Amino acid sequence: MMDFAKRTTPTLPPLRGRVPAERAGEGSDGAGKGSASMEVATASAPSLPSPDPLRGPPSPAEGRGVFAAVAALFLLATPALADDKAACLSGIADIKAKVAAIAPDAVPQKLKKALRVAEREQGEGEFDECLEALDDAKRALPR
Repeated sequence: MMDFAKRTTPTLPPLRGRVPAERAGEGSDGAGKGSASMEVATASAPSLPSPDPLRGPPSPAEGRGVFAAVAALFLLATPALADDKAACLSGIADIKAKVAAIAPDAVPQKLKKALRVAEREQGEGEFDECLEALDDAKRALPR
């Protein structure tokens, strides 16, 4: 049975025949052919600015500015969501009261569908879409 390392380790001579000298890094003159030394091209990595020696290491509190900004954004957006939720609930109640005042056979299909959509969106927590459905329902109310 063959040894695993012998089967998986490629040898250089078969590869040399398939790769042109220019692509192999030996140059077109063949000067590097057969030599054991190999030139490695290294690109100097851009150096980062060194921290101010008088200032010391950065404080963990310095990165909290972004966190505070994001937290403030969410806290400011919460009242708007509460307003939409309250408007959705009161709008559904108003439309249901108006539908109850109309004769059952005189309620338009568009109104029924818009009310059903508003209730579904309210159940899903999509209060902005609930308000859009309520606008559709108000337009479908008979005059």
